[in-house]
Amino acid sequence: MKQNTISEIAKGLGCPVENNLSRQELSEQAIAALHILHKVIQAASQAKPSFESLIIHPPFRDASLDDILPDGINQTMHAEQNIQKALAGDKEFQYQELIAKLGLQEGKHVIVPIAGKYVPCATCSEVESEAKGVDGLFDPNRGKFILHRSTQRIGMAFWDEVQHIAIEGLDADQEKALAKGIAIRDRFYDKPEKLQASHREMVEDYSFDTDSACSDDDSAL
Repeated sequence: MKQNTISEIAKGLGCPVENNLSRQELSEQAIAALHILHKVIQAASQAKPSFESLIIHPPFRDASLDDILPDGINQTMHAEQNIQKALAGDKEFQYQELIAKLGLQEGKHVIVPIAGKYVPCATCSEVESEAKGVDGLFDPNRGKFILHRSTQRIGMAFWDEVQHIAIEGLDADQEKALAKGIAIRDRFYDKPEKLQASHREMVEDYSFDTDSACSDDDSAL
């Protein structure tokens, strides 16, 4: 798998569009990610797996909404948002630790490969797009972290969920971050044509996180 990964990166496959890394540096980050995944799988396969130690951040829940939300409406914070929230809350320490481990110079990008089993929902896609903008957590011009997705497709907006988002990752200035978060909320209510998902081909529920058009049916596996 390592050799296949290195070979694909050498051909420019699977690389983030915007990055300031050499092919060698990209390969080293990819291999480091494979090592982490291997450790997680090993830990999860134990007879008594300590799943709590594998969870970056518990799902956010606002107890004040419990008695307000209509029946059938849940509140949640998707895994991608938990990861971004945890990273944004400790970004300087995390960055310095990572570049030291990877042998990178200050200002070099650290890739954050956010990818689950399924495509990002409309809300997560909107937040990620904003976080890649000016002064966001994944703004490439900041020379810190860049987000990498394995797909350009966007999933549905969940009508039966109140989704909490990682406000902290939208801007380094928390007042501006809050304003950007409110703007995201308002786009869903008032300006859906401004959403990233607008005018895009509809992706069926629970489509896999790839760019394949035939990846939305578990029964085919």
